[in-house]
Amino acid sequence: MIANLNPFRGVIEPDSGTVFECAYAFAKGKWVIGYLGDQRDVLTKLRQAETGPPADKKICPDGTWVEDFGLPLNLMLARGLTALTGSLDGAIKRAAEFRPE
Repeated sequence: MIANLNPFRGVIEPDSGTVFECAYAFAKGKWVIGYLGDQRDVLTKLRQAETGPPADKKICPDGTWVEDFGLPLNLMLARGLTALTGSLDGAIKRAAEFRPE
């Protein structure tokens, strides 16, 4: 599966339907290659959002804490991917190189 994980109607989160499809494919033992143009970590991206934390904190103005794993996506999604590339072309190339075990 190749999944577009670029933000959807927001600053940071991919489309929830696409994320569900990724989880389903993962649960079925399928490979999932995602592509995401902005590879900066979640905390860095959130700090640029109106609702994100200030530069010296991990707490947003609404009191929620931002987990900082240094990943460009939510931990469960990022670690469930077979690969993450920066573009659709990169994902297609990666898929063509993929050899199931």
